[in-house]
Amino acid sequence: MSAHVPDRSGSRRALSLEAPVNCRCIDKGALDKPILLPHKFHDELERVCEETQNHSLRKSEFGILMKSLQEAVILAPRIAFSLRPGVGEWYFLRVNVETMSVEVSRDKGREMTASHYLAFKEKLVPLELRDETMTIEGYDPFVLEVDMKPFSSHVPKITLQSHIGQGVSFLNKNLSAKMFSPNQNAEGSQLLLGFLRSFKHGGESLLLSHRVNSVQKLRSALIRADRALNRFEDDEALESAVDLEEMGFLPGWGNTVGRVRETFQLLLDIIQAPDAESLERFLARLPIMFKVVILSPHGYFGQQGVLGMPDTGGQVVYILDQVKALEAEMGKRLALAGLENAHPDIVILTRLIPDSHGTSCNERLEPVAGTQYCRILRVPFRDAQGRVLDHWISRFDVWPYLERFTIESSKEILAELGGKPDLLIGNYRQGCGRPHGRFHERPA
Repeated sequence: MSAHVPDRSGSRRALSLEAPVNCRCIDKGALDKPILLPHKFHDELERVCEETQNHSLRKSEFGILMKSLQEAVILAPRIAFSLRPGVGEWYFLRVNVETMSVEVSRDKGREMTASHYLAFKEKLVPLELRDETMTIEGYDPFVLEVDMKPFSSHVPKITLQSHIGQGVSFLNKNLSAKMFSPNQNAEGSQLLLGFLRSFKHGGESLLLSHRVNSVQKLRSALIRADRALNRFEDDEALESAVDLEEMGFLPGWGNTVGRVRETFQLLLDIIQAPDAESLERFLARLPIMFKVVILSPHGYFGQQGVLGMPDTGGQVVYILDQVKALEAEMGKRLALAGLENAHPDIVILTRLIPDSHGTSCNERLEPVAGTQYCRILRVPFRDAQGRVLDHWISRFDVWPYLERFTIESSKEILAELGGKPDLLIGNYRQGCGRPHGRFHERPA
């Protein structure tokens, strides 16, 4: 049996041979440990191998299958296994330890689904707290389930493990393939032209003027500019070398002759013979980001006297270090783009807590020490009647307040930055969901 594509009949045979391990899991469940993480389960597997001197168990179908285990839920005499044999692959098995058989769902004899696995897990809730509509399997037929798959059906998804951690490169390859396929090369170039003409900062247009209104004109202007730039040394400042505005080019391409020439050559290559690597290198040179918002709505977010308070620890330190490094990197890139008068604008959005226990968490705005353009913006939580919540609440209890917090935060951010942010960075699930939907992306 392959470890990556579990065979159902093989799984049943394997599981029926591994009674000692499963019985140990049942014993763990009886000791108030009804959910076993992979390392706990594998510890029990190793103990069984040592006690029975059956080391072949590790290489058995059962042992191979359990390498993909994510968790085991124990409700005697049954164990439900959540397995992830590959990227984006999930399987669920429920085993009856008394009969040593793999059980199927009562719904038309199908294999266990994600819904039924979660319902089985919810049976860990004490009986007196369960809803009366819940069936014996733990499945509540009246629970509203929303299938989110159609919303991301056209979004490229990583399927190979080698692509994990290479998300930007993966997306650029997909973007390049879609924009510059043999059937869409002309359309892709036109989209790229529209993207470059959309750049603005502080009300001023960047990169391309309105005169460059076709791909043909852009190609001609790039060739003319390349010839003009070849008369100067690479390290010469752009302003003292040549006037590119007359050719339709605005600030943002680079600060020296050499950098501008390299950027123009990349763009010309993309128009004439596009490839993912050139597109990635070209986009990395553009002054895309000026305004950044970092979301961290829970805990006491401050610079002094907050560490060790509830829900407050390493994340605060990490974000404060992050914005300092981000400001330096963004400033460096804007300077390389030739935008000497532009600067990064970074806001950390968090919650305002009136009862701040001597910290600065009751201050709406607080500059970040050691930076020039970073500050903490605090917005209060409000209850259903609109009253400000004065005291701290756990991050597990913030959900009822996030909708109103999102609406108010969006208004505060727009006012503080003078427009929409170019990038939103979320931290934890409370910071990665609702606020993102309040802003529109840059047109591309």
